[in-house]
Amino acid sequence: MNMMGSLVALLVALIWKPDFEEWRLGWDIKLFARIFSGIVISGMAFAVIVWCVDANGPVFVSMFRPVRLVVVVIVASLILQEPIYSGSIIGTVILVGGLYLVLWAKKKEMKSMSNPVETNRTDRNVV
Repeated sequence: MNMMGSLVALLVALIWKPDFEEWRLGWDIKLFARIFSGIVISGMAFAVIVWCVDANGPVFVSMFRPVRLVVVVIVASLILQEPIYSGSIIGTVILVGGLYLVLWAKKKEMKSMSNPVETNRTDRNVV
């Protein structure tokens, strides 16, 4: 997934800015920021994902990925002063509703697994 993302980003960058002088990295804070975000933040995200899978299973990790889209809409509206369109609101409601339904079903499943169905046995052969 990372390789394909890098390839797509490279193709877009080649089309957008074909001048290789624009691509040059100097020994400054920009280089440090790119290395920091690429290595440290990715490593931290991987550690959090592994912890979440270990604690709650893979369902929670995969279900909370769409929440990033909701956070992006909110942050873009608050910080960047971008307008929120009705499509963003409808998409947010659908995403949060779907997330709630999956988590509700997972909770119900976990509860049923921890409380096995008791069978009604009557021992009639008791002396």
